[in-house]
Amino acid sequence: MPGHKGWGVIDFSDYMSIFLLDTDHGKGTTVAGEPQTVWLSQNLETRRHIPHLFPVYHVPAYSSVRSPDGGGKDRIRNNWLPLFEQNGVRVVFENHDHAYKRTYPMRNGQKDSRGIVFIGDGAWGVGAREIVSRQVEDDREIWYDEGSEWPRYLKKAESANHFILVTLHGTHQHFIMIDNDNNVIDEFPATIRP
Repeated sequence: MPGHKGWGVIDFSDYMSIFLLDTDHGKGTTVAGEPQTVWLSQNLETRRHIPHLFPVYHVPAYSSVRSPDGGGKDRIRNNWLPLFEQNGVRVVFENHDHAYKRTYPMRNGQKDSRGIVFIGDGAWGVGAREIVSRQVEDDREIWYDEGSEWPRYLKKAESANHFILVTLHGTHQHFIMIDNDNNVIDEFPATIRP
């Protein structure tokens, strides 16, 4: 793994960079600030010209299975998401929940056509978990629209093992999600916004 212990970036010429980040699973690293967030800020900024920037990490900012709050999600949303937004990231790969999800484009914590889409939730080779349903506790209601069972950020979610086939051509990104029975469970195109 190139870079710091626990996180780093792999560059594919000036075409694509994959940021492998640590969501508090490595010793001595934190999402909240020093040194990983500083490193991420510097490395995203120097790669802003690269058409395909893909952060990949374990604990999701937008969970499909667990409560929308807690477990470090707020630190990821507060510290990393603004950096992703400022530097042209369009899609983020998240894991940990053992299900499939795709969010609406999210910006500043709200649905926004100029926002970032969060895909994944890591469900290959493990048992798939059930998608989170409405939880009425304290302020958790802020995550749900009236009458909705899913948090408002979820566009598509499924309790399914899957893999993601990514096709890149020029500045175009295309994602096909396939379950372990060879069924396409989701498909998502994305192009660079003006």
